[in-house]
Amino acid sequence: MQESLFDQDLLLELSLGLPCPIFHLHRNEGGEFRFISFSEQLPKLLNLNANSLMENASIFFDIISLDDRDRFFQSLESSIQDGNSWELEWRIQSNLKPRWLYACAKVLEKDDGFHWYAILKEISERKETESEYIIHAELETLLVRRMQEGVIVHDLDGKVTFINSSAERILGLSYKQIVGISEIQNSWHFVDESGKLIDPEFHPTMVTLRTLEPITDFTMGIQKPDGEITWISVNTEILYHPEKKIPIKVFAVFHDITTSKKYETLLISAKQKAEAADRIKTSFLANMSHEIRTPLNAIIGYTELLLDANLTEEVGAQLRIIRNSGNLLLNIINDILDLSKIDANQMKIDEYPVSFKEISERIKESASILISKKTKPIQWKQSIDENLPTMFLGDENRILQIILNLVNNAIKFTEEGEIEFRIEKDKEEIVFSIRDTGKGIFPENYERIFQPFQQEDFGDARKYGGTGLGLTISKKLIESMGGKIRFVSSVLEDHGTVFYIHLPLKHVIPEPYPELKVLHSELNNVSHESINILLADDDLVNQKLALRMLSQFNVKITSDGKEAFELYLQSNFDIIILDVQMPVMTGYEVASEIRKYELEKNKEKKTPIIFLSAAALKEDQERGLHAGGNAYLTKPIKKQSLIDTILKLVSLQNPSSNYIISK
Repeated sequence: MQESLFDQDLLLELSLGLPCPIFHLHRNEGGEFRFISFSEQLPKLLNLNANSLMENASIFFDIISLDDRDRFFQSLESSIQDGNSWELEWRIQSNLKPRWLYACAKVLEKDDGFHWYAILKEISERKETESEYIIHAELETLLVRRMQEGVIVHDLDGKVTFINSSAERILGLSYKQIVGISEIQNSWHFVDESGKLIDPEFHPTMVTLRTLEPITDFTMGIQKPDGEITWISVNTEILYHPEKKIPIKVFAVFHDITTSKKYETLLISAKQKAEAADRIKTSFLANMSHEIRTPLNAIIGYTELLLDANLTEEVGAQLRIIRNSGNLLLNIINDILDLSKIDANQMKIDEYPVSFKEISERIKESASILISKKTKPIQWKQSIDENLPTMFLGDENRILQIILNLVNNAIKFTEEGEIEFRIEKDKEEIVFSIRDTGKGIFPENYERIFQPFQQEDFGDARKYGGTGLGLTISKKLIESMGGKIRFVSSVLEDHGTVFYIHLPLKHVIPEPYPELKVLHSELNNVSHESINILLADDDLVNQKLALRMLSQFNVKITSDGKEAFELYLQSNFDIIILDVQMPVMTGYEVASEIRKYELEKNKEKKTPIIFLSAAALKEDQERGLHAGGNAYLTKPIKKQSLIDTILKLVSLQNPSSNYIISK
């Protein structure tokens, strides 16, 4: 048997140099198969016994997969009819998974039947790779066809070679209508976001073909024959040959953004309308402020002048009521303007060195005045953490505004008991706290108190007064400084409320201010009568009020902006006070002309200019600075504030480097 298994014919001699099995298969005239010989690799490959295989060739056929068995025998039959060669790939059964075999043979017809001299090898690994590739390709094709984005593939001439169903749907054209044409043909109309036709050479596909660079998120419109535009966002990419690394295709992936484009248009329109409404509101508030501040200037100004006179106690009390009512109205106007500026993102937060001690003293001074007006005793307590730095960077006016608002609320809602103000350091934050023993806040009103024009109880507005804007403005100011506000409250008797203000204020070592030293040392040496002032205001009431306030000074008055400039050219004034709104020339225009003249004449010392205005918006104040002003005082003007500003500017060596804003 061993001798017949491995005979010494030429076929077996060849097998010695081959890594794969070879075999000699014979079929007699009766159709029976048997192996004449085979190399020893064959049974090993097939996992069969060599003797059994030689005795019974049918076991070779039995392991052929049922799906391939008929095809196997048909191929043998075909090779007989062709009389040439036999070649086939088939599967054999395995415990784990089917294995693939490949055989090629020379077919010879002899007297005893047909003979196949064959070489066999296993190709399972290759078939598995091919299978994975086919699955992968089919999966990619399926994904491309089913994806929501449109896909168009172009050759290097710009012709379309493939589109998916989403591209058909988005473009409103069929596969047959698109494939084979170029996107730069006249039948295609592409527009940019402004509605202008896109030059063919700037079409994203053409740009990518020309530059070999991808295009990302290119927005364009496709104008259909009926005039309707479908908006798409396009991304392009170059497909390179995997081996030669040369560009072979350009593909564009795009998605329909028509709906989002419509919403975007609506949003832009809504935004423009909202901005227009904001401008109207701002203009209205500015006009309202101006119209109210102008008579208030006379009411509060003349009241202050009258209070300086020798009055009976009753008349003095009545005048103080008028002054306080005017100031209350002024505070309401300021609150409304502040809220408007915050909502329009026009609130400017400044940073400069501020003293904790000074803030504490000013809070104490204001609290003492408010507490003195209460009918029942309230004890005031305050403390500063010893570990706090002396100075920090912040906006002193805004910080005082916030704290005073909370202190005012604490005093307002505390009938009797105590109020405590503390300044402490918590890690990198400064914490200001205001604790009272007042009536407390009910939990259901916690969120409401920060809403504009809201108070905890509508009855509070009647009993305690106020607009309900204080906490709203305070919260927004704190947040604009990068801080936060929180509170703890109880309606139990004597428990009250504690508000905490957390601000990320930075410690700073202040530098000395030489000019301020000059001010303090020389202020008392300035003779008021020696100060010559030019005052320009077209309102007769304001003129008379200003003359009374500035009775200690030498004042020249004019009602006309142009005349004010001419008077400046004719005389030497120590300071110029300009109303903003005047006929012929505005205060801003007068200031600009004065600064131009000083520049032309190379004057070393510039004449200080103070603007008086009922306009209190930031842009008005900034306009005053750009016009060359040194101070901007908002009406109603306080007598002492005006005098202090005059003395300060006259005393400074270089007043042009200072800009004072007071409201």
